[in-house]
Formats: sequence, structure tokens, C-alpha cells
Amino acid sequence: MVIITIFTSMNFGGLSAFYLSLFVLGFSALNSQTSDFSREFEKNEYKFYKFANENNADSALKYLNISKALSERQNDDNSKYLYLLQKAQYYNIVDNLVETIKSCRPAYFYFQKIGDAKHVLECVYLMTTYFYVNSQYDSTLIYCNKYLPIALKEKDSKSISVLYLMKGRCLSQKGKPDEAATLLREALDYSKSTNNTLNMVQSLIALGSIYQEINSDFAINYLNEARKYEDKVGRETINSLNTSLGNIYRNIGKYDSALFFYNKNLLLINKNSDKAPYGGMVGNIGNVYFDMGRYDEALAKQFESLEYFEMASDSLDIEIEYGTIADIYLKKGNNSEALKYYERATAMSLRLGFLEELIYNYTGLYQCYEKLGKYKEAYMSYKLYKTYNDSVRNVETTKKLTEQELNYRFENQQKAQQLIQTAKDELTAEQIKHQKLTIYAGFGGS
Repeated sequence: MVIITIFTSMNFGGLSAFYLSLFVLGFSALNSQTSDFSREFEKNEYKFYKFANENNADSALKYLNISKALSERQNDDNSKYLYLLQKAQYYNIVDNLVETIKSCRPAYFYFQKIGDAKHVLECVYLMTTYFYVNSQYDSTLIYCNKYLPIALKEKDSKSISVLYLMKGRCLSQKGKPDEAATLLREALDYSKSTNNTLNMVQSLIALGSIYQEINSDFAINYLNEARKYEDKVGRETINSLNTSLGNIYRNIGKYDSALFFYNKNLLLINKNSDKAPYGGMVGNIGNVYFDMGRYDEALAKQFESLEYFEMASDSLDIEIEYGTIADIYLKKGNNSEALKYYERATAMSLRLGFLEELIYNYTGLYQCYEKLGKYKEAYMSYKLYKTYNDSVRNVETTKKLTEQELNYRFENQQKAQQLIQTAKDELTAEQIKHQKLTIYAGFGGS
């Protein structure tokens, strides 16, 4: 920076005019330096995000370190918090969510204070990912509801798609599948209209996971559509797709196909760095063994799965694993061990608000208490099961979901009228069975 001393004389002749001209040149030099820094920082920022979006952690780290040096050289708030946001993005792609949120939160408050909507939305994307992965569904919904209107106003297509998707998934986890399906179809339509392949595939997978328990044909249609884009998405999304396909084939009793997709995923997952997804695949293989009556093999797989979930501190899947282990003990006739694990699962479901799993666990508790001759406890468990089940899952909700899906198809294909009647007739005779399945899908990853 050029520092100039200025005379206060208003006479623009002689020396006063000379110093005034130096003053103007000084500001020009300052502005030029600032502009040069901005261009340098933006150029580096572009390269960082290019590699971050490709999940190329090594290359992204190289440009992150350059951003750090640039921000320290400039030493102003804007460059400092832009660097922190990049740092949060880097930790997100290497799956270190603790460090992600640590860097993201101060950046979020800074950009919110200065009214920088673009960077606020980038922070919100990272924060909602953190909340969702940690099963903090209420917090995720709060941010989705607050920032979805802002994303729409800013026409930020990435944020719009992601917030629709996350909100839909949260509603599904909270036992509101009809609302979830509506949001996920909005996410799907928006992703298609903006050519966002990643979010389109993730929306298709999420819709498949909702319908897998209700209508296998709808679920398989969504998942087969997602498979068309396998070569355009990354490993995490392919993992999610394979898992969903394994789940639906298990659901309809095609065990060889289910094992094919689950084992396919084990080859893609690094068990050292991706503990929760690896544990999920091991557990899902155990689920198939259970369905096939191979109980000892199933139990061994579920304890192996639990070990990975505990290393990953994955609350939802630890709770699911407790219930699954209890199921196997119950089937083997070891009712006291079954009761121990159902009680653990139920306590976690109540504490964390996992309503779908709570319904399932009360069913298990009822059966355990009955077999142990504790009829008062069995009756109370049955009443609690009925209370939660009637409020969350019932035939009317299923009919509403099916008709909603068919109406959506009518808008796009003009063929819904016949399908609605057919589906309604099928639902009259169909009993919906709850299946415990583990679904994995990344949001920001490719």
C-alpha cells in the first residue's frame, strides 16, 4: 500500500496539486492491490471447489492450503471466513463431520451478519447434512423450512434440490411418508428441470426407499430409473442405490438378488474410513440370513455390524441393530436376551424420536413379555404399540401414498385413472408389514 501525507490547503496549484495527485494514485494502487487479491483468491477458490465437487480430497487440500496462505496474507474478515467455509467443505468430503461443523458455524454467522445469501446457503447445506447424519431431524427441518424460501428467491438450484431432499427424508424418518413423498417428488422434478443429476438420483433412491414397504413395483420403477445414471454419479450414491435394490429384493423374498447387491457394496466400501456404511452392508447380509432361517450366521453378522456402528457413533443404526439382535434371540427362543436388547432399542427410540422403530420394538417387547409370562407388561407394550402405530402407520396412510403416486403419474403420463382403481383394489386385501432395513445415501457427495 502507498501511504501519502496530504496538505489541507484547498489551493490546487503548485505543490498542493502534486500531493493531491499522489493521494489519488495511492488509492488507485490500493484498489488495484485489493482487486488483484480478489482475482487471485477467486481463481484459487474455483479450483478448490472443482476438486471438492469431484470428491478429490488430495487436490482439494492443495488449494485449501493456498486459500489459507492468501487469507492470512490479506488478513481481513471476508477472506478469513471464505477460507473457513472451504475448510468445512473439505472436511465434509473426507467425512469428518465434527471438523465440518466446527469450521462451518462461525462462517455461517459471519455471512448471515453481512447478508451474503449465497454463502449462507452453502453453510446451511453443510449444517443440515451434519444434523441429518447425526439423526437430529428436528434441527434439519428447522433449517430446511427457514432457508428453502430463501434458496427459491435466490434461484440457487443446488440448495433448492438439497433442501427439498433433506426435508423429505426427515419427514420419512419421523413417520410422515405421505408428506415425505410429496417433497421428494418436488425435489425430483426440480432436479430434472435444472439438470442436477446427483440430486435427481438421490431423490429417486429416497422415493424408492419410501415405497419399498408399500408397493414394490413403484419402488423398483424408481430404483431402475436411478440405475440409468450410475455412470454419472459417485461411489456413495451407487452404494445407496445398491443398498436400496438389495432391500427391495429382500422385501419380496428374492434373497439371491438381495445378497448380490449387498455383497456388491462390500467391494465398494472402505471399512476403515466408512464404518457406518460397511456395518450397514454386513447387517443387511445378516438380515437375509435371518429370513433364510440361518440364525447363528445372522447373529454373528449383526454383532459384527453393531461393532462398526458403535465405532461410527451412528445412533439410528445402533438402535436398529439392538432390535435386530433381539429379533434373532427371540426366534432362537432365548427370550431373556431378546428382552434385554428390545429394552435397549426402545429406550433409544424414545430418547431420539425414532417412531418407526419404536413401533417395531413395542411389538417385540409384547412378544417377549408374553413368552416370559409377564402378561401385565405384555399388555402395556401392546397398548403402546397400538397408540404409536395408529398415529403413524395405518392403511389410510398407505392408500393416500398410493393414490398420491398415481395422481403424480397422471400429471406426467395421463394414464392414472385405471391405475388408481387397481391399486385401491389391491390395498383392500393387502396387509402392510414393517421391515427393518438400513439405507445409506450421501447428500453432498457424488
